Amino acid sequence: MRQVVEAVNFLHSQHICHGDLTLPNVLLKLRPIDDWTENEVLRRLGSPSTEKLVAAPGENIGDSAPHYVVEPASMPHATYLTHDVLLVDFGEAFPFESPPRPENIGVPVMYRAPETIFESKVSPASEAWSLACVLFEIRAGHPMFASIMGGRNEILMQMVQMKGKLPEPWWNSLEGRSAWFDDNGRTHKEGSEDTSTVPEYPLEGAIAEIGTMDEEEAFFGSEVSILEPKDTKVPPDEAESMRDFLEGALKWAPEARLTVAQMLCHPWITG
Repeated sequence: MRQVVEAVNFLHSQHICHGDLTLPNVLLKLRPIDDWTENEVLRRLGSPSTEKLVAAPGENIGDSAPHYVVEPASMPHATYLTHDVLLVDFGEAFPFESPPRPENIGVPVMYRAPETIFESKVSPASEAWSLACVLFEIRAGHPMFASIMGGRNEILMQMVQMKGKLPEPWWNSLEGRSAWFDDNGRTHKEGSEDTSTVPEYPLEGAIAEIGTMDEEEAFFGSEVSILEPKDTKVPPDEAESMRDFLEGALKWAPEARLTVAQMLCHPWITG
């Protein structure tokens, strides 16, 4: 995680934002494998898992479609990885002085800071929010905020579940908030009429759940290789440091958030 923060901090020191800071743009680097034979590649990284391509009801696959799809390679064993982390895909990078509109970048809403959603403002502070979401996902193995359909309101509701009421005027412009929360941003209690009963989901709860959502199998049924044993919880001392880091990085007010340079010095990153 430190290398990811270092890479973003270097960009910010040059007054450049990555622009599309999401987990798919953070890569682990394999050790050199050029001298491996094909059999060694298959033995060490696993054989490809395939599945027959099936058309949707009433649809025709067409002559140009492949006959099968191939599952993405799972995580190789840690012994085949270097300690290097690569930050890639700079097609959306921009200088601090010339920020684009967030919708012109196309960052998934699950990584976007609230001001980019409500006010179309992108900045080093909004990228710090995205970085915090990426770091949580690296450590947890699942996103901090997630939406099956990528819905804007669903992500915003999850933010309120975790952090409490949005500041004005954002709170007043949050559509459908009354179905989830009362006027103070608290979730409705069970038994409330004409409302959705949703639990509060404080940050410490999200950290405590890390390890309980590990999956044993990938989509096609092959075994997933992970970097730590399944069901491994975050140790109490790290959990406290992680909570302090994320609380500082995910402030509602952009100017109140940890900068990326400050993140680099935080105990959760320094170890």
